[in-house]
Amino acid sequence: MNHLDRSRLKGLASVLRTKRRWVVQSRQLVPMIDGLETRIAPAVAGNLYVVGTTLVYNGNFADNNITVSGTDSAFGLTDTAGAINSTVPGMSANLLSTGMAVVPSYIRSIAINGQNGTDVINVGSLSTTRNLILAGTTVNINNTLAADNVTVSGTLVNLTGAGSISTSGPTIGALPVAGSVTINATLNDTSTATINTSSTISGNITFNGPVVGNTNLGLKAGSGGNITAAQAITLGGGSLIIGAPPVANGDLATIGANNVNLHQVISRGLEIFAANATNIDGSVIATDDVDIWSNLDDSGPQGFTQENGTIVTTGTTVEIYVNAPADTYRNYVGTGTGGATITGITAGAGAFVYIYTGNTYAINHDTPLNGGGPITSASGYGGLNVYIPGGGELDAVSGAGGVNLTTSVANLEAGDFSPAPYSGNVTIRNAGQALTLKDAFQLDTATNGNYSITNNLGLTVSTTAAITAGGTGHSVTLTTTNPTSASGVLTLSGPVGNSADTVNLNTTGNIVGSAAGIVTATKLNIVAGSGTTGTAGDIGNTLPVLVTSGQGTAAPVTVNATTTVGIIDIESPAAGASPITVTQATSQNGNVTLLTHLANDNLVIDGNIATANGGTVTLKSDQDVTILSGSNVTSDTGLVTLTPGALTGATSGNLTVASGATVATGGAITVTSSVATTAPATNNIDISGTLAGSGAVTINGVTGAAPTTLDISGAIASSKAVLIDTSAGTGVQVLNIGGTIVSTTTTDIKTGAGGVILNTTGTINSTGDFTITPAAGAITLNLTGSITSGGSAQFDSKLAPTVVVLTNSGSITAVTTVAIDDSSGTGSLLVTNSGAIKGAAVTINGSKASSVLSLGGSLTATAGNVAISTAAGTATSSIVVSGTTSGTADTTITTSTTKADNLVVTPSATQIDFTFGAFANTLQINTAIGNIVAADSAFASDITFTLASGLTKWHRTMGMVTVTPTVP
Repeated sequence: MNHLDRSRLKGLASVLRTKRRWVVQSRQLVPMIDGLETRIAPAVAGNLYVVGTTLVYNGNFADNNITVSGTDSAFGLTDTAGAINSTVPGMSANLLSTGMAVVPSYIRSIAINGQNGTDVINVGSLSTTRNLILAGTTVNINNTLAADNVTVSGTLVNLTGAGSISTSGPTIGALPVAGSVTINATLNDTSTATINTSSTISGNITFNGPVVGNTNLGLKAGSGGNITAAQAITLGGGSLIIGAPPVANGDLATIGANNVNLHQVISRGLEIFAANATNIDGSVIATDDVDIWSNLDDSGPQGFTQENGTIVTTGTTVEIYVNAPADTYRNYVGTGTGGATITGITAGAGAFVYIYTGNTYAINHDTPLNGGGPITSASGYGGLNVYIPGGGELDAVSGAGGVNLTTSVANLEAGDFSPAPYSGNVTIRNAGQALTLKDAFQLDTATNGNYSITNNLGLTVSTTAAITAGGTGHSVTLTTTNPTSASGVLTLSGPVGNSADTVNLNTTGNIVGSAAGIVTATKLNIVAGSGTTGTAGDIGNTLPVLVTSGQGTAAPVTVNATTTVGIIDIESPAAGASPITVTQATSQNGNVTLLTHLANDNLVIDGNIATANGGTVTLKSDQDVTILSGSNVTSDTGLVTLTPGALTGATSGNLTVASGATVATGGAITVTSSVATTAPATNNIDISGTLAGSGAVTINGVTGAAPTTLDISGAIASSKAVLIDTSAGTGVQVLNIGGTIVSTTTTDIKTGAGGVILNTTGTINSTGDFTITPAAGAITLNLTGSITSGGSAQFDSKLAPTVVVLTNSGSITAVTTVAIDDSSGTGSLLVTNSGAIKGAAVTINGSKASSVLSLGGSLTATAGNVAISTAAGTATSSIVVSGTTSGTADTTITTSTTKADNLVVTPSATQIDFTFGAFANTLQINTAIGNIVAADSAFASDITFTLASGLTKWHRTMGMVTVTPTVP
């Protein structure tokens, strides 16, 4: 009602009060005889008159029963309580009773006042262009009522039969105008009624009393009128329907209201279509679907607000759309920024609840939205914002500002699609049901915020989900909190994160991996197995947890993973390169496996990798494995395996254990270089830190033609054997041992057919045997460090290398035999010794080809003899003994049986027994002639030396020799 109407009503009320006093006074002045005549005449039920521009009918009695109908040109008014006294020209009682009266043109309002008591006003089919004011105890609207503004006051308003109310007005420019409808009474709808004030700039519908009924009630105020209900609307088996969806892009002709303000609604179903805000400050109780669409003009911050109460329906759908409806006919960009504030929604079992606040819609929700507002939580039903029992699904998608809800649902789709400069976090706290994250969970732009889903039971990322945050500085967090670990399982069946996200996976149970459940992130933090019962806690239970940083194009992903009870199995997907840097992977009771795939797919350890109770540690990469300084890889008794270059076609397979890094276990340590058919181009193993195992420590070189370089500048220690095995390689291997190798059993170095260069500048200390076994390739041994064996020290050639070069300027010490044995080799043996070789016995055997034995250092046999031989040679060999030989038995020198050898020998304190072959060997005695006491020119008998020189005799057992006994 406008200001003018209220002024007129005040004037009308004053006139009515004056009129009633006048009637009473006139009756008191009538003589008795006139009173008899009055009683005989028809009773006057009420008076029709004009106040200003208002046509007023004022009933006289407490039981007036008034009927009004017709049109402005055929207006009807009757009152069964008696006659109508009309003072309005052209509107006599007779014309009114026949519906032939004409409403004067100057009249702007019609007021029907039933006065007091049990007055009844009946409205038939009435159409007027004037304002209509009805005031009675009961107002029955039995047919269509059309007026400018309609105001109904009293106790009860019945909409019966075909009862409906509509208003209309002039068109101002291109904008239609309509009057308002105000009901100041209880409205009882039994007619499937409609109230329509459809207008672009006006037309409020206001219920100041309760609304009851059992049929549908349709309301439409257009985009210019507000609908307000101050009390409950209770329709029983009927539905409340406010407007209808827009019929085309931007067309708001069917919109139900500008703003909708409701208190409580009890009905079968509920449909609301508002151009701007929808506010509900009480509960909605329904047995069918609930659809609420707000801010459909896509302008301004208006949205949907639950101030109190909850929406409770046994229906299968609850839809709340703000700024744009979920259909393709509204797929355009607006500027609305309205949000949705949710107190509580409880839907039927297996229902779908949709909450959207974006102002652009796409079927797959993969189009960035323009603006829109947040979906936020308020206090509500049991602390829950959305409850869907028995399955069903919640879709909560914000155009901007994020999503923040407390839920109990089985299936969830939630996202924020804010474009710059907007930003929004998504936070869902679910409980009471195992939760599956479905479809597209996306924060599409770099401006979006963090994504957090928490559930107190299991949590599953479905195969169709795509959960991402806004990139740099933002995170995706998935959490289960059930204290029973067997119920707190996190299942990754679909992808999570993007190349700039931080991803946090926290679960009280297992993390179940899958081929499609790839985690893409810059940082991945995992905590699993924190539940109090069960045997859960595996990270990668069925399949590994797959992690990538964006197909190898971004910086490596950083992984921090812990579990108190389970295994850790984290790998990069085979479909894409994904460097991984692991800052922590610890388990108290399971295996730890870290694996990367494809080119540039390096694995970097920058922290602690640890397990216990016999758990194993496997660090494997299709490229490089690097353990940075300060990092520790440990197990109590489990196997530790380091495998770089594991992929066919890898460009490198390098292992680095940096200085200050430690790999330690009570079990064994195995380094396995590439075993691929096509080996990586480079295979560098750099042990600058420490490998320490109570079990065997094994380093396996590459299989194939690629070269292997092994640098040990740190320490290798084993309570059992140490094995360096490059025998599978067909390329050149370079082994540099500048640190220490300590073994309490054996130390074995095996080389491949491609040949090896072994440089020792450090210390090798083996409690058991020390063995170097070359394959068919050339081998060069540059020994400048210290080699100590508690057993034998053997330099074997069982695989017949082509050339063996052994240069010793350090020390070789063995408790038993030191054997340099190339007797089965088909190439040459070249030995240059300027250091110390010491063992119970010392044996140097040349090859089947020619040998050059230059022995300038000391050869010491502590429990036997020093034996030097070229007996297997099939070509002329050279033996030069310029150092000292000593032992508890004689030194023996044996030459080839098939070729003449050349010898240069310096006598020493140990007797030397010569065994010459049948050919003319030459012997040069490298000593002064004065030292020789007796000698046969053909060395037919022993050669003795002066005792003064400390030299003993030489003895020839057989063979031919030409002796040169003097030194020029």
